[in-house]
Amino acid sequence: MTSREKRIERFCNITAEAESQEVIKVLEILGYEIKRIKGSHFIFERKVTGRTEIIIIPVHNNKVKKRYVTDIIKLIKQSENEKIQKI
Repeated sequence: MTSREKRIERFCNITAEAESQEVIKVLEILGYEIKRIKGSHFIFERKVTGRTEIIIIPVHNNKVKKRYVTDIIKLIKQSENEKIQKI
């Protein structure tokens, strides 16, 4: 298991708030990059087959609320399903 897979697995087991740096690293693994930061909102962008996906994550005191962590976990599961369908 690679370090990326371990990081994703560890992130999927988070049950509360997450550190902002952990969220940034996981989103980068999924192919997102920070386009800009406006106040406390980090705006991530990923180009996928002719379209652009944008995610906005509010960060306060270097923490990301559980609601956004749950949304990112859903993205992880969705990307895993897409990989399985390609095979």
